[in-house]
Amino acid sequence: MTRLFSTVRSLPGKNVVILSAVRTPIGSFQKSLSKISATLLGSAGLLKFENSYLTQLNLTALKAAISRANISQDDVEEVFMGNVLSSGLGQSPARQAALAAGCPESTEATTVNKVCASGMKSVIFGVQGLQLGYRNVVAAGGMESMSNAPFLVQRGANYGNQTMLDSIIKDGLWDVYNNIHMGSCAEETAREYNITREQQDDHAVKSYKRAAEAWKLKKFDAEIVPVTIKHKKGDIIVSEDEEYTNVIFEKVSKLSGAFEKNGTVTAANSSTLNDGASALILSHEAFTTENGLKPIARIISYADAACSPKKYTIAPSIAIPLALERAGLVKDDIHLWEINEAFSLVVRVNEKVILGLNSDKVNVNGGGVALGHPLGSSGSRILVSLIHSLKPGQLGCAAICNGGGAASSVIIERL
Repeated sequence: MTRLFSTVRSLPGKNVVILSAVRTPIGSFQKSLSKISATLLGSAGLLKFENSYLTQLNLTALKAAISRANISQDDVEEVFMGNVLSSGLGQSPARQAALAAGCPESTEATTVNKVCASGMKSVIFGVQGLQLGYRNVVAAGGMESMSNAPFLVQRGANYGNQTMLDSIIKDGLWDVYNNIHMGSCAEETAREYNITREQQDDHAVKSYKRAAEAWKLKKFDAEIVPVTIKHKKGDIIVSEDEEYTNVIFEKVSKLSGAFEKNGTVTAANSSTLNDGASALILSHEAFTTENGLKPIARIISYADAACSPKKYTIAPSIAIPLALERAGLVKDDIHLWEINEAFSLVVRVNEKVILGLNSDKVNVNGGGVALGHPLGSSGSRILVSLIHSLKPGQLGCAAICNGGGAASSVIIERL
């Protein structure tokens, strides 16, 4: 029997609510969102940044989030934005996005790097400031342009050939503690928990089919903000995720292991390299009531958890119970789950083996395997998608693992 929501524990401090939650479409690697114009908002007369391919992505999400919250840029007191591949972006990417979105110079901004959980941790930081009464309105989210992540060259060389390092791998996908790819960690988890290749492939196929069905039924329309790309032959408007169409189901079971010769983790049952941004506007109930604003969701609880770096794949199974306990809830109280699909293995091991969740309630509109995984945005992206998947009065839980052996989780109620 599902318990009544009146038994839900309140967070300490002020009650935090969400006024809006949006995301850009997720672009495939080196595809539609990889060549965004260097000018921000064209004739709007805002600041220009050399690295505007990323600023434009987050600008699109941030401006839309502010607009849909029915507030002005002047109301936003602080911005937290997740970003993992920051090399070459210029000083404080979050500050760039805040100013480009029209926020006043008095708006403080911080860029957050918790690898894949960066976007969700940004939301948690925003929630904490509101709980303590330090802020009335905070914008939080994440952004990543993996298509434009640079190659790295060691400083100090004076003779001979040099090797360039891919910053996507170096700063985003490499376990520095064990000197292996994070996909190799997933292979170890598959062996330890007896997750088969067939189980991972089945999940991947289901993710792609759910994403395609969601787009067919326009389930993403409420959360998507189209991205306008300036082009000399006319503006190009990107309004739909690209990745979910890039699958040939007949080939899924025939692919070789991506990280081990006879491995179970493949290109098909792994997330992809992507571009995208997401943003939420957070406030507290006293401010929204006083200003006649209508929240769309309420923050119930949140938690972070850590484990062995090699076992980052199972970290959500530690963070989720902590968030549930803090809320006075059990797993059966949760109507829908969003667990980031870094690999199909991550969802399968947390969902089926450790937590025992009903797979019909997990990532109901597809996840990172099908939609894509722009590192700094994914933590806030799954929260955005969860909000718009829930019906009023329902509870949802989002969780995401991150490199280094950790995870973050947030529980919300749809209003």
